[in-house]
Amino acid sequence: MKSIFGIRRIARAGILLILLFSLVQCRGLKRKTQVVSPAFTEKIAAFTSGIISSESTIQVVLAEEYPGQISRNTPVEDNIFRFKPDIAGKAFWLDNRTLEFRPDQRLISGQKYSARFYLSKLMKVPRELTRLEFGFTVVKQDFTMEYEGYQTPREDDMVY
Repeated sequence: MKSIFGIRRIARAGILLILLFSLVQCRGLKRKTQVVSPAFTEKIAAFTSGIISSESTIQVVLAEEYPGQISRNTPVEDNIFRFKPDIAGKAFWLDNRTLEFRPDQRLISGQKYSARFYLSKLMKVPRELTRLEFGFTVVKQDFTMEYEGYQTPREDDMVY
């Protein structure tokens, strides 16, 4: 009788250890998602997100026209964009509502980027709207090709 109770204790302890180990391992699998505050809809109409091409630009579209002076296709002096990992490039006004960051080189295939857009450098905004944080991922470049040569359906038919 005593040996059955000893085996049950060992089994319970083993199951408990397995559950504890699984719980600790699963905690590391949580993905950090960036949630953008709905309050930004007053000031920002759209921004780059999701999966983009390695040759893409990063854009932010304001909800209303920018009241200040802009020079189209002239680099914006203020560092209004920041990225992790860093992306070298410059920001340009496309029109009175659209700012575009143009990377100097292609973005890294498969890389996840975190971006910050400093809205407070353009206009007076409440403290919670000073910077927009968003993210995007560059599509992973992948190409597979299989070549099996020419084959005819019948050996006596030479039509390919």
